[in-house]
Amino acid sequence: MCSTSYLRVVHLRHCLVWPGIRVCLLELTMAVPKKKVSRMKQGHRRSADALAAPSYIEDKNTGELRRPHHIDLKTGLYRGRQVLPSKTAE
Repeated sequence: MCSTSYLRVVHLRHCLVWPGIRVCLLELTMAVPKKKVSRMKQGHRRSADALAAPSYIEDKNTGELRRPHHIDLKTGLYRGRQVLPSKTAE
């Protein structure tokens, strides 16, 4: 018998395909969990369902939309300081 304890075996039978060769056939149903899922684990799994869409803010200098707390890739500014070379200067 196979050692897949996480699968529920409905029916186990042997059949001969060729003389001298024995093949084990298992008729299986769906997988069965060993233990009940706790409310905490269930809540952790479902926490990703409530994720919101990413928010965007209007940049004060250029007026374009960008993610908050991210570098403006067009100008290269972050919080008023030049962090990257701007794309327009290239």
